[in-house]
Amino acid sequence: MDRFEQQLKEALRRQVPDDGFAARVCAKIAERRDAKEKIWWRFTPFHPSKPKSGLLGTLVRWVTAVALCLALAMGLFVRQTRHERAKADAVKAQVMLALRITGAKMRLAQERVRSMSSKPKTENGL
Repeated sequence: MDRFEQQLKEALRRQVPDDGFAARVCAKIAERRDAKEKIWWRFTPFHPSKPKSGLLGTLVRWVTAVALCLALAMGLFVRQTRHERAKADAVKAQVMLALRITGAKMRLAQERVRSMSSKPKTENGL
């Protein structure tokens, strides 16, 4: 083994943790959890320390649920409307293209008919 691999092996070898290591880790986790909770979560009606019963808490939960459902429904409706409008625009473009092609073919046919009718007839009818 080269020197780098030896150093890596020594750095990664199993070590016995110090006394109280688990307690320190658990304390750090609790501190971070408390710090995160202090930001905004404790002001919401859904915080675990808030009472679960009561008319106000129930009303707030139902109003929040209804508002979220309405927002979701409106978003889906707007998305569907935009999709249908885009589809209709694509069909309109196809119809306009078909009409342009048909008009060009009709003008060509009309010119051929006019040119044939303006030619003098020969004796054998051709």
